[in-house]
Amino acid sequence: MKAARAGPLHRRLLLLASFTALLIAGLMLNGVGLLTRVDNFLVAHRMALAPRKASGDIAFLAIDKQSLDQIGVWPWPRSTYGTIVDRLVQAGARDIAFDIDFSARSSPSGDEAFARALETAGGGVILPAFLQNGGAEQSNASLALTSPIALLADRAWVGGVNVVPQADGVLRSMPYGIPTADGPLSSIPVLLSGSTENRTDSFPIDFSISPATVPTYSVSRLLGGQLPPDALKGKSVLVGAYAVELKDYFTVPVGGMLAGPLVQVVAAETLLQHRVGTPVNPWGIASAAAWALALFLAFRPKRLTGQFVFLGAIALVFEAVGYYLFRDHALMVPTAAVHGALLATGFGCVIIELDLRRFLAVLSAREQRNTRHILEQVITDNSDAILIAAEDGRIVELSARVMQVFRPAQPLLVGDRIDGVLPSRMMLDIHRAFEAIRLGQIAAGDIREIDIRDGEGEEHCIEYSITPSRLETDRGASYVVCIAARDITERHRQEEALDRLSRYDALTGALRQTEFIDRLQHLLDDQSRLPVSVYSLNLHRFKTINATLGRDVGDTLLTMVVRTLETYDSGILLVGRTGGDSFCLARIDTGTEADAAQFADRLIRTLGVPFVLGENRAKIGVHIGFASLDGEQPADAAQLLDSAEFALDQARLVNGSGWSRFDPAASGKIILSRQVERELWRSLERQEISVSYQPQVRLTDRQLIGVEALVRWNHPELGVVSPGDFVEIAEANGFVEKLGQWVLLRACLDAMSWGQPITVAVNVSPLQFTRGDVVGDVEQALADSRLPPERLHLEITESTFLDKSEDLINKLGALKALGVSLALDDFGTGYSSFGYLAKFPLDKIKVDQMFVRSLTDSASSRAIVKSVRSLCQGLAITMICEGIETEAQLDFLRDIGCEQGQGWLFDKALPNEVIRNMTLGLA
Repeated sequence: MKAARAGPLHRRLLLLASFTALLIAGLMLNGVGLLTRVDNFLVAHRMALAPRKASGDIAFLAIDKQSLDQIGVWPWPRSTYGTIVDRLVQAGARDIAFDIDFSARSSPSGDEAFARALETAGGGVILPAFLQNGGAEQSNASLALTSPIALLADRAWVGGVNVVPQADGVLRSMPYGIPTADGPLSSIPVLLSGSTENRTDSFPIDFSISPATVPTYSVSRLLGGQLPPDALKGKSVLVGAYAVELKDYFTVPVGGMLAGPLVQVVAAETLLQHRVGTPVNPWGIASAAAWALALFLAFRPKRLTGQFVFLGAIALVFEAVGYYLFRDHALMVPTAAVHGALLATGFGCVIIELDLRRFLAVLSAREQRNTRHILEQVITDNSDAILIAAEDGRIVELSARVMQVFRPAQPLLVGDRIDGVLPSRMMLDIHRAFEAIRLGQIAAGDIREIDIRDGEGEEHCIEYSITPSRLETDRGASYVVCIAARDITERHRQEEALDRLSRYDALTGALRQTEFIDRLQHLLDDQSRLPVSVYSLNLHRFKTINATLGRDVGDTLLTMVVRTLETYDSGILLVGRTGGDSFCLARIDTGTEADAAQFADRLIRTLGVPFVLGENRAKIGVHIGFASLDGEQPADAAQLLDSAEFALDQARLVNGSGWSRFDPAASGKIILSRQVERELWRSLERQEISVSYQPQVRLTDRQLIGVEALVRWNHPELGVVSPGDFVEIAEANGFVEKLGQWVLLRACLDAMSWGQPITVAVNVSPLQFTRGDVVGDVEQALADSRLPPERLHLEITESTFLDKSEDLINKLGALKALGVSLALDDFGTGYSSFGYLAKFPLDKIKVDQMFVRSLTDSASSRAIVKSVRSLCQGLAITMICEGIETEAQLDFLRDIGCEQGQGWLFDKALPNEVIRNMTLGLA
C-alpha cells in the first residue's frame, strides 16, 4: 500500500521541485533581461486595458502640417517663435516649454526678436537642452551638452529633453534630468509637473494616460487667433513638432508611434498624477507562486485537461492581480517567470500522464493530419483553380474554382478523367511534364496562356502552370501533376484600358504628349521630306470659365476644343494634350512660313468664336507657338515640339490672343545646353577630357603634400567648357558615373608617375554613391594603377549625407576598409546638421573658399573658420582650406592652427607634366 502511494507522491514532489527550480531560474534570468520582453508585453497590455485621462493642466501646441503650410518654410524664423511666446502670454499660459532645437544661431534679427519675447515673458519659458555625441566615438565621456544659444538661454529656463529607447527600439522611460558639470539639469517633464526631483536616473512613463485626452491645438490656430479665449489660461503649454514630415516620432508600448513632444507631455502627466511605476519584489511573487503550486498539488485534477485548466486559472489570477495593482496603485508586477514555470509544469504533467514514445507518435500522427487538412484547405480556398491528376489521367484532388475557370459540361469529381475536359494544348503540356519528370528533368512550371470558349461561345484567356511531382509509395515511385490556372480575361481588359489611358487623354481623347511625340517621329522617319509644322496652343481665359461656370462645363469645353482641332483642317495629322488647358498638333503645310502663320491666324479666329455649352456660351482666347521642320536638321519630333512650346512662351508675353514663330536665336542657350549634353557622351572617346591638378601644401612651411584632381573639357568647336556647366548636365543625364570612373583611374595612374609619394584628392559626386558602384570603382582604379590606398583621398560634398541609409554607411565603411581617406568638401555651404560628422568616418574637412576669401574683412568668416578648427581638433580631423589668395589669409589660418591649404597664392591648377616635374625636382 505504501509502495502504491509512493508513485503519485513522487510525481507531485517532482512537479513541485521542477516548478520551484524553474521559477527561481526564471526570476534570476529575468534580472539579466531574458524575460524582460515578455514582462514589457504584459505591462503594455495592462496599460492598454486601464486607460486614464490626462489632467488637462498641460496642453500641447502642435507644429502640424497646417502650421508648416501657413509659415511656408522650415526651419521657422526665430521671430515666429517670438510671436508664439507673445500670443501664449496673452492667452494666460502658466508655463511655456519648447521641444525645438535652438542651439544654432539664426538671423540676427530673428534671434533678437525671440530674445525680446522671452524677456517680456519674464522667465516663464523653458528651452530644451540635450546630450549628444561630442566626438566620433560613442561613449559617455564624449557626450556633450547642447544648449540654446546664450542670447536665448540667458532669458529663459533650460530643461533636458533626452529620451533613450530600449534595446528593442521602444521608448518606455524618461530621465528625471541629465548630468552636467554644474549638477543635474531637470528634464522638461519634471519642470512642467512641478516635481522637486533632482537626479539623473529614469522613471517609467505611464502610457495608460491617453495622449488623445491631452488638450492639443495647432500653432496655426494660435497665430490665426482662432483659439477659444480661455483655452490655454492657467495651463502649462509645450510647443513641439507633430507633423510627420519632421520625423520626431518614437515607438511606445501603447498606440504604436507617438510624437516626441507628446511623449514629454505624457511623462509630465505621469509625475503630475503620481503614476511612476514601482516594481514589486520578485521574491514576493515567488512566494505567492509557491503557495499556488501547493494548492495545485493538493487538488490536482486527474484528467490532463483539468490540470491545464487549473494552471491556466493560476496564470489568470496572477495577471488579474497584476492588472489591479497597476491600475489602482501603479505597481509593476513581473509575472513572465511565473508563466514560464507554469508552462513547464504543464509540460511535466503531460510527460507524467503519457508515455513519451506514445506521446511523440500521437504528435506525429496529428502533424500528418494537420498537414493534410492544411493542404486540402489551401486547395479548397485558393483563388486559383487547382487540379491534381495522376499518370492515368484521373483527378486526385481539385478545388471549386476548377468549374468556374474551365467550365466543363458536367461537374468534375475526384476519380474522373481529365481527357476531354482540359484543352488539347494543355493536355499536350501535361504529357510533356510527365515525360520530363520520368527522365529526371524536374523544373519549375512555366506560366503559359491559352484561349478557350465557354458553352455560350464567349472567349476567355486562361493563365496556367503545370508542376510535376514524384511520390514515394509501397510499390515504388508514382507521378502526379499539379495544374494551377486562373481566368485573366478581365486583367487583359484592364491592361488594354490602362494602355489606352497611357496613350490617350482620358477626358478629351487627345494623344498624350509622349504618344504624340512617338507617332510624329514615326511619320518623320517614314517621310523625312514631309513639310510639317508643330503648333503648341494654350487657352486664354479658360481658368476663369472653369471657375465661373463649373468644372463640368470646363471639361466639356476642353473636349469641344479637341474635336474642333481634329476636324478643322485636312492637313492636321495629330492632336495631343500637353497640360490642363494646353494642346499640340502636327500639320502638313506648304513648307512656307507664310502658310504656317496664316493657319495660326485662322485657328485663333475659329477658336475665338463663342462655344455653346448647353445653356451657357463661353468665349476663349488662344496663344499659339509654332515651329516648322527645317530640312537641314535631323527630323527630331521631341525637339520640334520643344521649339513650338518655346515659341508659345514668347506668345504668352503678349496680352490677348496671338501667335509666335520659333526663333532659333532666342533659344540659343537651350540649344547650346542640348549640344553640350549630346557631345558630353562622346567627349571621353574623343580624348577631349583631361585632368589638371591644383597643389595642396602644408601651411607651416608651404611644402607640397598633395594635389586635387580637377576635370577639364576642351571641345574642338565649343572651346573650353566650364565644369560648372557640364558637370551639372552630367549629373542630370547619368554621365557622371562614367566620367567619375575615368577621372578616378586617370588621377591614380598620374599619381604613380610622380617622383614624390604625395596624395591625390578626387571629387566623388553624390550620384556615384546612390546610382553607381563607387566601392568597386575605387577598388578597380587602385588595382589597375597599383597606387597605395593611403595616397588616395576621396572628396565628398555635404549633400551626400542627406541620404542616411544603411547602404551609404556600408559604402563609406567599405571605402575606409580599402585604406583610402575621406574628406568633406565645400564644408559650410550645404547640409547644416553636424550629426553626420560623428556618424560617418571622415578624415578631413575642407572649408569652402567663400569663407577664406572674406577672412580679412569679415569677422563672421573669421569666427566660422575658428569654430571649424575647434571642431576638427575635437574630432581629430585634419582641416584644409581652399581659395587662399593672400598672405594675410595664410597668416590667419596658420595662427589658428589650420594644417593644410590650397589656392592661387601657392599655384593654379597645373597639367600632369608640370606636377611630375615638380615632384622630380625639375621645375
